[in-house]
Amino acid sequence: MNEEIRKDILCVLDKSIKALNQKKDSSLSKLSDECITCATIYGDKDFINISVILYALGKLSLRSQIKTIPGWELFRKKVIKELKDAAKLLRSKDVEKYRKTISLLYKDVAKVDNKVQLYIQEVIENAKLKKGCKIYEQGVSIQQSSNAADIDLWELQDYIGKTKIHEHEEFKTNVLNRLKFARSLFTK
Repeated sequence: MNEEIRKDILCVLDKSIKALNQKKDSSLSKLSDECITCATIYGDKDFINISVILYALGKLSLRSQIKTIPGWELFRKKVIKELKDAAKLLRSKDVEKYRKTISLLYKDVAKVDNKVQLYIQEVIENAKLKKGCKIYEQGVSIQQSSNAADIDLWELQDYIGKTKIHEHEEFKTNVLNRLKFARSLFTK
């Protein structure tokens, strides 16, 4: 792992731990978006994994009925501990153990409780789709975006087709110039 990437991920982990400790769940989504920006810049899968976890945690934390489930606070503390462990491993530059810890955290988020397991799986899948779309939105090809976000290409294409990303495309030439050019192609 590149030293700059390692430092940026550590910064995100520290901010995430702080947000979870202070119960500032809304900031998890912002951190998730920061990770996607970094993933696009660096082309790094570690940022995407953290992004999906933070997005899922943010979505779960904002659901009022989730907080009433017995064991939620215990789960929250476990997540904080696992994030601290991941940060400690990354500080000591043990990237392989860091990735294993993040993988375990990912699985823990996916199995919070039997009652909400399906909801969490849906949140994680939606998080992957949204993060894949964000990567695509920043100019990365759809194939690379689907690979980076670890989602099916067809699912991502379907999702992007339902968004308005392409409607916001800026044209560098105005319509009249484009029409003149098109006509010139047929008059020769």
